[in-house]
Amino acid sequence: MKGIVLGSGTGIPSPSRNSAGYHLEAGGLNLLIDCGPGTLRRLVRARKGITSLDAVFITHTHPDHVGDLTSLIHGLRIGATGRRKKLTVYGPPGFRDFFDRIVMTQVRLPDHFTIEALEVEETITLGSLVVRTFPVRHVESLNSVAYRFEEAGAAIVFSGDCDYDQTLIDGSRNADILILDCCTLDSDKMEGHLSAGLAGLVAAKAGVKHLIPTHFYPIPAADSEREQECRIQFSGKITLAEDLMTFEA
Repeated sequence: MKGIVLGSGTGIPSPSRNSAGYHLEAGGLNLLIDCGPGTLRRLVRARKGITSLDAVFITHTHPDHVGDLTSLIHGLRIGATGRRKKLTVYGPPGFRDFFDRIVMTQVRLPDHFTIEALEVEETITLGSLVVRTFPVRHVESLNSVAYRFEEAGAAIVFSGDCDYDQTLIDGSRNADILILDCCTLDSDKMEGHLSAGLAGLVAAKAGVKHLIPTHFYPIPAADSEREQECRIQFSGKITLAEDLMTFEA
C-alpha cells in the first residue's frame, strides 16, 4: 500500500499545511481519505488527479475534512465525461443525511456515472483490501470514525480527529503505519484532539511500527518539539507529516 499526505494541517490557514486529506493506493484501488479544502489541488500537485478515484472515506463531517467534497463531485461531472465506474463515498453514522442535505444540494448528479454514499459498517471488503472501521472520541455533536486498511499482511490506520481512549489503541494494534491526530504540544492540549505526548502514548500502547503525527495546529513551536514529546512515550519510528510526503507499508 502506498500513500501521499495531501493535507497535514487543520482548518486554520497555513502557508505550508493543507486541511486534512490523504491518497492511498491499495488493492488496485485509488482511495481518498478525507477531502478538506485544497485537497483537489494537492492531488493535482501529486500527479494523481481526480478521475481515477474509486472511493472516498470520510472520518467526520467537520469542514476541514469535507470542504472539497462538493468540488470533487462537480469536477468529476464536468471534467471526467468518460468516467463510467461508480464513486462510493463512505462516512460515519449520520453521513448519508449530511451528504444528501449539504453536499448534493450544491451540485448536480453526474449523468455518466453513479455516486453512492454509504454509512460505514464495521468491516468493508474491496477485493483483496479489507477496511475496518471503529469509532473515535472527538466531539459529542457528530460521529467520528477511524479507518484501518489491511492488505497482504500490512495495515495502515488513519485516525481522523480523535482524543485518547482504549478503542483507538485497540483499533491501531500492531499497525505498520498509524497516521494520528497530533494537534498541539502537551501544554496546549485541546479537548477532542491528541497532544504530542498522548499521540506517542497511543502508538506505544498499540505497538505500531511507524507513527506519522499529523493535523498540526499552527502553534509557536518547532516541529522538533512535537517529535521530542512523542518520543517520551514512543521509541519506534516517527515521521512528522508534511504535505505531499509519501509513505508505504
